[in-house]
Amino acid sequence: MGTWDVDSFDNDTAADFCGELDEAAAGERTRLIRSILTRVIDTAGYRLPDDVTSVQEIPADYTPDLLGPRHDVLAAVTQAVPGVDLSDPAWGELSGPTWSIELNIGSEDPVDSVMLYIRGSGDDVLTPVLRLAEALRCKALDCAEGDLITPGQTSGWHAFQQFRDRVVGPSQ
Repeated sequence: MGTWDVDSFDNDTAADFCGELDEAAAGERTRLIRSILTRVIDTAGYRLPDDVTSVQEIPADYTPDLLGPRHDVLAAVTQAVPGVDLSDPAWGELSGPTWSIELNIGSEDPVDSVMLYIRGSGDDVLTPVLRLAEALRCKALDCAEGDLITPGQTSGWHAFQQFRDRVVGPSQ
């Protein structure tokens, strides 16, 4: 059984990582920490009320509308970001000059959300994120910060890059 919440260690993935780190040999721990920090910032696309600007504002009893039938979601993704690789329609991939995005669309039909796993650096990665959100008529939620990603709102992405660069050095 999985659990998810909004704080740093309120989910099974974080707990699993902590267990793996605890059980790793001392010389292996640095590699594990580097791999997770260079890996990802999570962004989720959900249909949220128009007035919601952060996760704290989502009503406890709110259930997001579905994004739509799978074939419509895939068509919208392809139209929004034409370079996307959907050879595996459950896991799309999109690459830029200094970044990559994995799109976890899943295999369910209809699709309820799309999770984006963003790696790399540079603000130009936010352009496809915002295009996807617009095409899917949803909001991009920065899962690390709990805020929405909107034009001009890059604090979560910048904070992730600064933290990563401080710990593992600037990305290449």
